[in-house]
Amino acid sequence: MPDIRDIKPPVDLPSDFLPLFLLAAFCLLCGPVFYLIRFFLGRRPSKILVSQPPWQTALERLADLKKNNLPQEGKIKEFYTQLSDILRQYVEGRFQIKATEMTTPEFLWQLKVAHDLNESQKSLLGEFLSCCDLVKFAKHHPPLEDLEEGLILVERLIQETKPSHDL
Repeated sequence: MPDIRDIKPPVDLPSDFLPLFLLAAFCLLCGPVFYLIRFFLGRRPSKILVSQPPWQTALERLADLKKNNLPQEGKIKEFYTQLSDILRQYVEGRFQIKATEMTTPEFLWQLKVAHDLNESQKSLLGEFLSCCDLVKFAKHHPPLEDLEEGLILVERLIQETKPSHDL
């Protein structure tokens, strides 16, 4: 068959390609090392963040929520959403319970096995979060007195559960 030609034999690399090949190998091996050194040396903190305890953050956020006067503006759902977020973030920071990632039933079940709160606090917390869910998801409109009671309840719970050395 004259139309099919045989394959050509391998070609030897010229000897002047050896330095180029060695340089490429060196770059491939040393490149990641230089990158890691630069990465870790370049990661200097720009400023030191001093975090405050979760109860202090929660009490400050409660004060801001009071100042916003959301109930007087008719923003009941926003008020309860922020109030329950304050409470959940406080519980997460204080007791290491992932409250912000749980539904209310999951959160309440987690509280049942937690030993950080007494039964009265657990009960009040359950009633409060159920009320929050009614407002947030069922369009329930509680009277203004209930909103004030919710604020008082959250603040009291924070005050009762913060460490005694910070009282």
